Amino acid sequence: MTCRQGDREKALLEIRMSHLTEEYIMENIMELINGNIYFNTISLVIGMISFIQEALERWREKNWRKLFVEAAVLSIALAAFCGIVSFFPAVLIVAFFVLGMTFHRRKKCGGNTKAIVCGKTDGQIQDLLSDAMEGEYAPRLLDFSESSFKNAEQCLAENRPKAAIRYLNACRRKEKNQLRYVTRYADALIMLENYEGALAKLNSLSARQINKKKRYKSVMVRKAACYYNLNRYMDELDCYDKIIAANYKPEKYYYYRGKVKTRLLGKYHYVKAAERAIFESYGSMQSFVDSALGDFEKALEYGDKYKAEILSYQGSCYYHLKERQKALDLFYESESLREKFENNHVYFGIYFYESEKFGEAKTYLENGIAYGASDEVPYLYLARICYQEKEYDEAIRHAAKALSLFSGADECHGIQGDCYRDKKMYGEAITCYTRAIDLNPKESYYRSRANCYYNKSDSEYRKALDDIMEAIKINDCEYNRVSEMVYRSKIDHAEGRSKDLAEIEQAVKPYAENAKRYNDIGLIFYHYGYLDEAEKYYRKAIQHGKNSESERYNLSYILRETGRLEEAVEHLETAIAAEPMNLKYYTRLEKCYRDLGDTAKESETQLKIRHLKETYLKINKENGDAVYRLGKYYAAEKYYRSALEYIPQDPAVLNNLSCVFYYQEKYGEAVERLEQAIAKKGNYLVYFNLGNCCLRMGDTERAASNYRTSQKLSSGFSLPGQMLQSLDPAEIEMVIDSQA
Repeated sequence: MTCRQGDREKALLEIRMSHLTEEYIMENIMELINGNIYFNTISLVIGMISFIQEALERWREKNWRKLFVEAAVLSIALAAFCGIVSFFPAVLIVAFFVLGMTFHRRKKCGGNTKAIVCGKTDGQIQDLLSDAMEGEYAPRLLDFSESSFKNAEQCLAENRPKAAIRYLNACRRKEKNQLRYVTRYADALIMLENYEGALAKLNSLSARQINKKKRYKSVMVRKAACYYNLNRYMDELDCYDKIIAANYKPEKYYYYRGKVKTRLLGKYHYVKAAERAIFESYGSMQSFVDSALGDFEKALEYGDKYKAEILSYQGSCYYHLKERQKALDLFYESESLREKFENNHVYFGIYFYESEKFGEAKTYLENGIAYGASDEVPYLYLARICYQEKEYDEAIRHAAKALSLFSGADECHGIQGDCYRDKKMYGEAITCYTRAIDLNPKESYYRSRANCYYNKSDSEYRKALDDIMEAIKINDCEYNRVSEMVYRSKIDHAEGRSKDLAEIEQAVKPYAENAKRYNDIGLIFYHYGYLDEAEKYYRKAIQHGKNSESERYNLSYILRETGRLEEAVEHLETAIAAEPMNLKYYTRLEKCYRDLGDTAKESETQLKIRHLKETYLKINKENGDAVYRLGKYYAAEKYYRSALEYIPQDPAVLNNLSCVFYYQEKYGEAVERLEQAIAKKGNYLVYFNLGNCCLRMGDTERAASNYRTSQKLSSGFSLPGQMLQSLDPAEIEMVIDSQA
């Protein structure tokens, strides 16, 4: 028993000694920490920084309640930690926790801002802007920025660029002189697609403000993004030249510079300034292509990060050099590394288009769009294919999308004009050809527009003659010379001038045996009143021509004038069977039935005319809606006005036209169209948009009344209720009527 008792006492003594040792060690450690002036000073400084930082955050937000709540929580946490450890370690623990929360909050805000700003452009520009913002939105230890600036950053993070600009404008001069103020302002303008404004802001920076490499890069990539969206490719190229000269991440920017050069290869013939600059800077197109290939080779020297993309763009270069097989080999090699790269699919589509395999071409081009192609090229080729397959509405939409991405593509306006011309929608065709001529005055555009001026219901023969004379200046050919004679004969007829039969026969003699000119010669004789000769040439044209709808229509004039109404009806019905969308055929047929006294057929034809006008209105409205959603308000206005030429008081089109006027700041015209729609039969959208216009013009009482009417007409439409609560003009959102 004595031995066992001794062992027990010895064990208890060892346990007490171990506890005493632990307590002694802890006491010594705490004494060492508390007695270390450096540790205590660092803890106190970090604690003060974290607490001041958090207080500044809440002060900027004017969130006093949260400030007091956080102060109470932190005090409790500090007291609790003091019970476990001493004061200074407790301060350090709480300080690190507070700093961690602040850094996380700011990092989240900055990341959101980058994602939103970058989301306005294609993949390359997203990467560029993300690179430009690298570190700019990172939290700093002490940030004494005023509340307006921090609120602006928060608005950018929430995709509210207009609100961000209001806060930025309210900043003090001290903030406005800083680089980050200018870049944030530029970011907001880029989000609003005001690229000229963003450039003006960035160009206002002095050399001293961007004297550091990273700052310089930050500004230049933003400029590159603006130039890209403005289709100013040579200026964009200059930005990359300067970044590479500064030696900032050359592997990335050699790749980007090569990509811009590749893009220029497909557009230089549209942008004359770019074509001149290429030849002035590089001497020849071959040298320019070689420089692009050289950039890609240099990028590969730094690593394989962009290898799939580089192989694809090298293939693009060789494709432009007409080295098709070499280009295809590179596309296939790129495809093996990155299966869904958009550039490969676009060029495969172009290859099959040129091989006249339109089905395969469509599939590849549509895949290119689905995989992220962000320029106009796939839409241009889809428009070409759809036109050749007589899918005119689809061709028009693809061309409109291409123009929204690159406004300098005159061919897209030309394709739209051809579609409208073939659909006998001459007014719309004239608008498209005019835009094409403004960009590139080609003979084919003048010739086609002249034809439309001549054939439209309210013909403008003098304009047709002026256009064909411009075409002759470019290409003096038989078609243009005969067209000139047709237009002059029509003007002479309208102004009461005549010519001898012998004189006319002598003038048309060089072309009298050409079957392609029979219809035109018939028109010339008809205009001068020689009906027998005109009828002879019309019948010869019908006999020799496969598609003789126009000749039959022309012949119907003579037949009606000479009382042969049944034959006139027969020819018109044959023409309509071949071209069921030609409005003027129905109009002429209606008159023939009226002359015959066939009221049933006349009424039936009137219904067809009404249906056809509704169809044309629908086509123009859908095209207007499509470009409206792209923010192309001027183009949308043209389409809506064309739609109203068919049915002048259509409420849906009037509503959508008012939305266009609102965003062009033509508030009075917007209100006028909405009131016309209400007088006809306005729906809840019309009243809501009228409320928006009244609110913008300062009439809050009338705005509220229209919002309430909109609510009554559609209880499921939530926007009027939201606007009634705020009545804030900054929250106005016009809504188009998308119903067909």
